[in-house]
Amino acid sequence: MIAGRSSGRHDGIETLRVCAMVSVVTLHAAIAYTTLPMPDLLWLVHDGSRNAACDWIAWALQGFSMPVFFAIAGYAAAARIDAAGADEYLADRWRRLLVPSLGGMILLLPVTFYVWSLGWISSGRCVLRDVLRVDFPDDIQRNLWGPAHLWFLEYLILHSLCFWTIERLRAHGRGVLPFAVPVVFSLAVLAADPQASITLRNSFLPAPGRFAFYAAFFAAGVCFRRSPLVAEGAARWKAISGSVAALSLIAMGALLRRHLQEPLAGAALVALALSIAAYAWSSCFAAFGAALSAPRRHSELVQRLGRASFCIYLVHLPAVGLAAVALSRVSAPASVEVPLVVLAGIAVGIAAHERVVERTFLGRWIGRGPKEVRQRDGERDRNRGEDQRRERLPMRFRTGW
Repeated sequence: MIAGRSSGRHDGIETLRVCAMVSVVTLHAAIAYTTLPMPDLLWLVHDGSRNAACDWIAWALQGFSMPVFFAIAGYAAAARIDAAGADEYLADRWRRLLVPSLGGMILLLPVTFYVWSLGWISSGRCVLRDVLRVDFPDDIQRNLWGPAHLWFLEYLILHSLCFWTIERLRAHGRGVLPFAVPVVFSLAVLAADPQASITLRNSFLPAPGRFAFYAAFFAAGVCFRRSPLVAEGAARWKAISGSVAALSLIAMGALLRRHLQEPLAGAALVALALSIAAYAWSSCFAAFGAALSAPRRHSELVQRLGRASFCIYLVHLPAVGLAAVALSRVSAPASVEVPLVVLAGIAVGIAAHERVVERTFLGRWIGRGPKEVRQRDGERDRNRGEDQRRERLPMRFRTGW
């Protein structure tokens, strides 16, 4: 059974968005405690209480959270265009994505730079003079200039622009893209560039392979929204998809550990890329299946986190970095420190949302103020009765999908 399809604000999808957001914060908190750093990932400190379990946590969350985030974006994009049209969708994306992205790069990237510099100084990777001159050792300098965690917004803006262009060019309605198309496309991308899903280089220029790989998940989100067959299949097969995701994670982790110890090549590298794709697709399919079949409204805590989720994403990284630097001087196990770092990142994001966004013109400007949230929640509540009536109908009588 699929709940709440007529409204773009789906309770289960909102809960999934919160889970993905918490996964990203947890991923960033765990990186400092991994024993095998990811290639080209420029991090500020590596704690003395590193734990191999944090490697698996980071790999699992990286492989799950970003594909799900892009799929949620595709789902929301299709819902917005179907409800308001392509031009209104483009204006909405400009206001809700481009403006915060530019603001984040102007305000948050300098803060993140100095927090990261503090971590590099505390761990002996550079000195204060390097920071003042912005002239670092080569291992830092080559990955210094880029959007940091805001790369997701950069890619999402470009994906949204591509989607708007396609929708504007379509002359005869909005058909449904077969779900197999984005899956096959992602496999073709990895066959051509096996490093696309592994390399995490910080650059303002999108990496073509990485951009194309995540575009496939954006397209999958559109399928989840527009195809009842795909949505029903995800709900029906979510347990099997979850089992496949667990097995894929084991294979991916074993190959990734080998790759990080000594870079793989040839067939082994292709096998690693395919295991990453298998884990990403199966976990995404299972997550959407669980979300779309969620029968109940989410809790007040989830609603609060959902309202603040975008702000948490924007501002959590400097808070996570500061907490990691502070705790690097404390002798405590990773099982204690990682949750504290996660709480710091989430708490700062909630405070920024509730104290700044909800109480100033910023929230109204980007469509995230309390009035706009109440309007969206009211629309969702009005649609809930219709959704329940539609679910009692046979599939062939359900219209408006």
